[in-house]
Amino acid sequence: MNIMNPRVSVPKIFLRGNRWYIRVQVPKSMQERLKRKEYWVSLRTSDRVEALQYATAATQKKRREISAVYRRLSDIKETLHELDKDQQIALGREAYAAHISCGADLIAEFEGSACETLKEFTDARSEAVDGVVARLLLARSDTPHMRIMAYKLMEDNGIRLLEGSVALNQLLGICADTFIEAKRNELAKLRGHAVHDAPNPHYVNTVTGGPKDYISLADQLATPPEPTPSLTELMEVFLANPNKLRAAKTKKSIRGYLRVVFHILGDDTPIEEITEEDCENVRDLIAKLRGGRAAVEAQDLLMLHRRTYHQFWSWSDQMLETALIRGWIETVFGWRCHLPVHPNERSIRNFPMQANGAEMLRLACIYATEAEIEVCAPVHDAVLIHGPLGRLDDDIAHMQEMMVEASRVVLGGFTIQAGVERFDYPDRFTDDRGARMWSHVEKWTV
Repeated sequence: MNIMNPRVSVPKIFLRGNRWYIRVQVPKSMQERLKRKEYWVSLRTSDRVEALQYATAATQKKRREISAVYRRLSDIKETLHELDKDQQIALGREAYAAHISCGADLIAEFEGSACETLKEFTDARSEAVDGVVARLLLARSDTPHMRIMAYKLMEDNGIRLLEGSVALNQLLGICADTFIEAKRNELAKLRGHAVHDAPNPHYVNTVTGGPKDYISLADQLATPPEPTPSLTELMEVFLANPNKLRAAKTKKSIRGYLRVVFHILGDDTPIEEITEEDCENVRDLIAKLRGGRAAVEAQDLLMLHRRTYHQFWSWSDQMLETALIRGWIETVFGWRCHLPVHPNERSIRNFPMQANGAEMLRLACIYATEAEIEVCAPVHDAVLIHGPLGRLDDDIAHMQEMMVEASRVVLGGFTIQAGVERFDYPDRFTDDRGARMWSHVEKWTV
């Protein structure tokens, strides 16, 4: 299978109306499935210099989106680690429909049985169903019959659920629940009812007893998801609010400073992922710049960082592309993070620093515990320890050595030095950011 290379040379830009665009071609191997030969992507600017600055990143992003949709629409099995509610319902309805369609011919079974009356046959059938339910509960839904059903559903929907995963256990439970529903539905029909007393409304049509209409999980996964609106698009919706009149000069000013904010945060960052800490960091960065030149200086600062630390950015770009192609990224010790359908590139770039930093801290805490140093708590990128004053100097020195050793192990030989803040009784650790909350807690605990 051919996957598009996100690397781009120098993309051409085209002026259409008063906006600059790029044209991203779909590889011939993908055109039949995607039913497109090219995509036109707006750079959302009428300034040619700005358009040239944005063109490369926009082309890379669109190529990654094309590859992601192509993989989704191809017959590659998608690995799911946990089923969300909609996926569970889709698989449950499909499983129930399958159980109903292959149900037994009860009248033929009754006529071929040794039972003299339909009631006697129904009672015997009810006992058999109760026995099956008991065995399923005892086996926690994991029986050969349920596994066969689960594997068939996986094959029909083009998904892969790993052994021991939450998703596989969920599917086995769904297969068992729908099997029980189908058997109880059979008993209800023997008693002259369309449906039994307490059908599961997620799977069963409570009027007819048949399966509810559903869109298969395969069809759901094959449908390209709605793209997350960019921060710029959300800003334009905000500015277009007819209930809030703004002068053209005001809108231009808002666009100017928000463009800088979005450039720092990443324009494709989902708004729900932006934290209060992110906002504070952007505020502090812009506050350091001189008033009227803030927007220009912020952009210059970012470009200067890329030029100065070009080797770091080259590594970061390669790591990002690898993660997007694989669909996952992991730490040096193998802790793996699976990417969502629309991953946040800024979060992926940040993962190696944050996650491997956590590996260092975890390793340092293990070393300290084994050395019988009392670890009170990890504090973001530090460790708070406690000890008698008589040996505190030794504990601090030993803790620093272990933190340096942890960095050496994680970074493959490179080491990071550790600083110290010491507090001798009756002094204690404090943080100005938590002073107000601490004073509130003290008031209620005294």
